[in-house]
Amino acid sequence: MQTRDVLGFFLIPLVLLVAAWLINIFCLWDFLANMTLPWLCTAIAVSVLLLGTVCVLLQVPPAGVPTRVAVMVVVGTLVIFGAGMVVDLFSYGKPDDWLASVGGWIGFALVLSGVFALPRMRPAAGA
Repeated sequence: MQTRDVLGFFLIPLVLLVAAWLINIFCLWDFLANMTLPWLCTAIAVSVLLLGTVCVLLQVPPAGVPTRVAVMVVVGTLVIFGAGMVVDLFSYGKPDDWLASVGGWIGFALVLSGVFALPRMRPAAGA
Protein backbone atom coordinates (compact mmCIF):
# COMPACT_ATOMS: atom_id res chain seq x y z
CA MET A 1 0.00 0.00 0.00
CA GLN A 2 1.14 3.49 -0.75
CA THR A 3 1.51 6.14 1.93
CA ARG A 4 -1.24 8.27 0.33
CA ASP A 5 -3.68 5.36 0.66
CA VAL A 6 -2.92 4.90 4.34
CA LEU A 7 -3.19 8.67 4.91
CA GLY A 8 -6.52 8.69 3.09
CA PHE A 9 -7.91 6.03 5.41
CA PHE A 10 -7.01 8.33 8.32
CA LEU A 11 -7.72 11.77 6.87
CA ILE A 12 -11.12 11.04 5.30
CA PRO A 13 -12.63 9.82 8.60
CA LEU A 14 -11.00 12.74 10.42
CA VAL A 15 -12.59 15.25 8.02
CA LEU A 16 -15.94 13.48 8.34
CA LEU A 17 -15.75 13.63 12.14
CA VAL A 18 -14.89 17.34 12.02
CA ALA A 19 -17.82 17.91 9.65
CA ALA A 20 -20.13 16.02 12.02
CA TRP A 21 -18.94 18.14 14.93
CA LEU A 22 -19.36 21.41 13.01
CA ILE A 23 -22.83 20.46 11.78
CA ASN A 24 -23.86 19.60 15.32
CA ILE A 25 -22.31 22.63 17.04
CA PHE A 26 -23.46 25.27 14.56
CA CYS A 27 -26.83 23.69 13.65
CA LEU A 28 -26.04 24.05 9.96
CA TRP A 29 -29.15 22.17 8.79
CA ASP A 30 -32.78 21.92 9.82
CA PHE A 31 -33.68 20.11 13.05
CA LEU A 32 -33.90 16.53 11.73
CA ALA A 33 -31.01 16.84 9.30
CA ASN A 34 -28.90 18.38 12.06
CA MET A 35 -29.50 15.25 14.12
CA THR A 36 -29.01 12.79 11.26
CA LEU A 37 -26.05 14.19 9.31
CA PRO A 38 -23.56 14.04 12.20
CA TRP A 39 -24.62 10.42 12.77
CA LEU A 40 -24.18 9.66 9.05
CA CYS A 41 -20.74 11.31 8.92
CA THR A 42 -19.70 9.34 12.00
CA ALA A 43 -21.03 6.04 10.61
CA ILE A 44 -19.15 6.58 7.36
CA ALA A 45 -15.99 7.58 9.25
CA VAL A 46 -16.07 4.43 11.39
CA SER A 47 -16.76 2.28 8.33
CA VAL A 48 -13.87 3.80 6.36
CA LEU A 49 -11.57 3.30 9.37
CA LEU A 50 -12.58 -0.38 9.52
CA LEU A 51 -12.02 -0.81 5.78
CA GLY A 52 -8.68 0.96 6.07
CA THR A 53 -7.63 -1.28 8.93
CA VAL A 54 -8.45 -4.39 6.90
CA CYS A 55 -6.59 -3.00 3.87
CA VAL A 56 -3.50 -2.15 5.92
CA LEU A 57 -3.49 -5.55 7.63
CA LEU A 58 -3.86 -7.40 4.32
CA GLN A 59 -1.69 -4.91 2.37
CA VAL A 60 -4.26 -4.66 -0.43
CA PRO A 61 -6.35 -1.84 -1.90
CA PRO A 62 -10.08 -1.78 -0.98
CA ALA A 63 -11.08 -3.61 -4.17
CA GLY A 64 -8.49 -6.29 -3.35
CA VAL A 65 -10.06 -7.33 -0.06
CA PRO A 66 -11.32 -10.87 -0.62
CA THR A 67 -15.11 -11.11 -0.55
CA ARG A 68 -14.99 -13.74 2.18
CA VAL A 69 -12.91 -11.43 4.40
CA ALA A 70 -15.15 -8.43 3.71
CA VAL A 71 -18.25 -10.43 4.63
CA MET A 72 -16.59 -11.78 7.78
CA VAL A 73 -15.56 -8.28 8.90
CA VAL A 74 -18.98 -6.73 8.21
CA VAL A 75 -20.95 -9.58 9.81
CA GLY A 76 -18.54 -9.89 12.72
CA THR A 77 -18.62 -6.16 13.42
CA LEU A 78 -22.41 -6.04 13.28
CA VAL A 79 -22.82 -9.11 15.51
CA ILE A 80 -20.40 -7.74 18.11
CA PHE A 81 -21.96 -4.26 17.94
CA GLY A 82 -25.48 -5.71 18.22
CA ALA A 83 -24.50 -8.00 21.09
CA GLY A 84 -22.97 -5.04 22.88
CA MET A 85 -26.17 -3.07 22.45
CA VAL A 86 -28.23 -5.97 23.86
CA VAL A 87 -25.89 -6.30 26.85
CA ASP A 88 -26.15 -2.55 27.47
CA LEU A 89 -29.94 -2.76 27.16
CA PHE A 90 -30.10 -5.27 30.00
CA SER A 91 -27.33 -3.65 32.02
CA TYR A 92 -28.70 -0.11 31.98
CA GLY A 93 -32.42 -0.69 31.56
CA LYS A 94 -34.70 -0.06 28.63
CA PRO A 95 -34.03 3.41 27.19
CA ASP A 96 -36.91 5.53 25.94
CA ASP A 97 -35.35 5.70 22.48
CA TRP A 98 -34.70 1.97 21.96
CA LEU A 99 -36.33 2.13 18.52
CA ALA A 100 -33.85 4.82 17.50
CA SER A 101 -31.04 2.53 18.68
CA VAL A 102 -32.34 -0.31 16.52
CA GLY A 103 -32.61 2.11 13.60
CA GLY A 104 -29.04 3.26 14.24
CA TRP A 105 -27.81 -0.33 14.15
CA ILE A 106 -29.68 -1.00 10.89
CA GLY A 107 -28.37 2.25 9.40
CA PHE A 108 -24.81 1.41 10.41
CA ALA A 109 -25.24 -2.05 8.89
CA LEU A 110 -26.21 -0.45 5.57
CA VAL A 111 -23.37 2.09 5.67
CA LEU A 112 -20.74 -0.49 6.64
CA SER A 113 -21.95 -2.90 3.97
CA GLY A 114 -21.92 -0.12 1.40
CA VAL A 115 -18.39 1.01 2.27
CA PHE A 116 -17.07 -2.54 1.86
CA ALA A 117 -19.12 -3.15 -1.33
CA LEU A 118 -18.45 0.17 -3.10
CA PRO A 119 -14.85 -0.61 -4.18
CA ARG A 120 -16.09 -3.76 -5.93
CA MET A 121 -18.50 -1.90 -8.19
CA ARG A 122 -17.26 -1.29 -11.68
CA PRO A 123 -18.55 1.46 -13.96
CA ALA A 124 -20.72 0.25 -16.82
CA ALA A 125 -19.06 -0.06 -20.22
CA GLY A 126 -19.11 3.25 -22.05
CA ALA A 127 -19.81 5.24 -18.87
